[in-house]
Amino acid sequence: MSLPQKAIDSLPKKIWSFNHQFDHYQKLLLLDHSGKILGYNGANETSWLEEGGVLYFLGPTGQRSICFAQAVRRLGRLVLEGEFLDPNLHGAKAQLEEASGVQHLLPVSIEEIASHREVLKPSTVVHYPPHVFGDMSLDGNSYPAPAVQRMQLNDARVISRFGAVRVGSRFVESTAFQHPFFLTHNLIEDRSEGYLHASAGDVVSIDRAFYVCGGVYDNYYHWLLFLIAKINPDFLLGIDTIVTSQPNTEFQRTGLETLLQKYDLKAVYLRDNVSLHVGELTVAQQFGTAGLDPHPVFMETFRDLKSALVGPASLASERIYISRSDASERKLVNEHEVEALVSERGFQVVSLQGRSLQEQAALLHGARVVISPHGAGMTNVVFCQPDAKVLEFQNPAHINWCMKRLAAINNLYYGFIMGSLVEESRKEFHIDIFRLREVLNEMDL
Repeated sequence: MSLPQKAIDSLPKKIWSFNHQFDHYQKLLLLDHSGKILGYNGANETSWLEEGGVLYFLGPTGQRSICFAQAVRRLGRLVLEGEFLDPNLHGAKAQLEEASGVQHLLPVSIEEIASHREVLKPSTVVHYPPHVFGDMSLDGNSYPAPAVQRMQLNDARVISRFGAVRVGSRFVESTAFQHPFFLTHNLIEDRSEGYLHASAGDVVSIDRAFYVCGGVYDNYYHWLLFLIAKINPDFLLGIDTIVTSQPNTEFQRTGLETLLQKYDLKAVYLRDNVSLHVGELTVAQQFGTAGLDPHPVFMETFRDLKSALVGPASLASERIYISRSDASERKLVNEHEVEALVSERGFQVVSLQGRSLQEQAALLHGARVVISPHGAGMTNVVFCQPDAKVLEFQNPAHINWCMKRLAAINNLYYGFIMGSLVEESRKEFHIDIFRLREVLNEMDL
């Protein structure tokens, strides 16, 4: 059995809706001429191939996972019927259907479509504390923090659980930042057409709300800077409801619930296949930054969060080394040597993996000195007390000054040691133990 030539010719020309018996949600996708599947990508659906009149979906390693060999028409639409090839799935059924009700959304800037716009906090220059230890600065003496602006969108629809927003037939471009389109069912980023959206499921309406989304939010740094930092009473200006992504982890639930209670707010959680219509949607945003130039005002929320999580008494060590020995990438290959040296100097070696948000905040609040390779766990320096010292190990394959900037808005002393790559083609790195010993002496440790 094979597909008719007319169906084969239409494969890269149509917008398709895909589903299978394990998940009945309709997922929009495009079969690109390059062989890639655009839009939804599952564990078994990353590329496609037509061979001998049969359409195959391929997994990430090129293995054939689903075959479609029969074409029928239902209600005037082309439907391709197929099945999984994995013998363990016993011929489980899959279906590719010509999509209906898809709208093309043209991108628009939030500045252009906002009905009201005002500056909440003006731009400022954040100066780093004086350099007193570590390698010489490669990031100057300061950084510019763009203004935080407040904008209102009328008759907005939030159309994905990650916070994508449309107003009429326009897609608000800033809400595509960090948005994982491949994880959404009914929204595609299409290079030639802007965005494709299939209205499906329920529509829920509320009068007004404050937007607290930031695309992918499982990364600890992204969550804290792109979501939590926005929950500031000075930004809400009397709005008592936020729209945000559903918390997935303990730290997300604890952080969000703590601030909701502290500020007496309600939350509306976003879900796939449910469009949220908001009469007046208010957004607070920094322009010209990808979260790497935080405004000092964000510390107000971080301090409020810490005060609600951490009691006056803390049994944490004053010297903390945050281990990344369990990291899967950008590994510090001689971390055991580093840990042995800092332990000799009175440091407690800790892993933040599996610790609650309250435990992490308490650890860093009690620390007067923090040492760590660059990683998301270092985001917790926002919970340190002012004038604490932070030493970061930078990986030359991934130089990033975001932790230095968090240290700056929290009035911490910051230094770094630049590591060396083990191999040019790999991201694993090494810290010179003799240099580390010198820097510890500079820190009077």
